Amino acid sequence: QAPDFRLQKPQVHERLATSVMGHFVVSRCALYRLGPERLSLAHARGLRNGSAATPAEDVRATLDALAGPQPVAKLARGPLRACLEKVRPVLAVPLATPERTLGLLAIGERASGLPFFFRAS
Repeated sequence: QAPDFRLQKPQVHERLATSVMGHFVVSRCALYRLGPERLSLAHARGLRNGSAATPAEDVRATLDALAGPQPVAKLARGPLRACLEKVRPVLAVPLATPERTLGLLAIGERASGLPFFFRAS
């Protein structure tokens, strides 16, 4: 019998978090999934505080407006930013297809202290 190489969602979430943390050399990472009723924490590494689910209608417009990675501090004040501030990430990365937003990756600060965004001189 051939081995089964399919991954279950928890394994995919774990590998995604591990890859992001290793690539950016960060201490915290959280994956949020946007369902029809709520934005919920699907996986987290390095977080001290969990995060309660947030109603989808409260965050969908803000998530849909994200064109790419944004510093959490620059997100519009509201339920999404409040949800993220509880786990203290510095970068919010929308996970989306052209048709819909699937969730959000919240990334903590880099171990080096370097910012994620640099201004051209």
